Amino acid sequence: MGFKKGKEKTGGKPKGYQDESTLASREVFKSAIEDQFPKMIEAFDKAREQSPVKYLELITKFAQYVMPKMVDITTKGEEVKQVFKIGDTEIEL
Repeated sequence: MGFKKGKEKTGGKPKGYQDESTLASREVFKSAIEDQFPKMIEAFDKAREQSPVKYLELITKFAQYVMPKMVDITTKGEEVKQVFKIGDTEIEL
């Protein structure tokens, strides 16, 4: 008797369950990042002064960890590319 496709889950851990070690690890990492926040702001400011284009690239790369990516529901889950044009420079997200 094998697994039947479409059978409802009846046991085990609930979907999205995170054990204590995962939660503790995430909390330690979050604390480490929060401690670095003032230095990150300084680095962003320095990048903006040196190269506005590099600054925008840095911000867009960082944003993917803070904000969820947008997905067009008409593409059936395929990632949608966004292109920002500033002067002659294009930045693709």
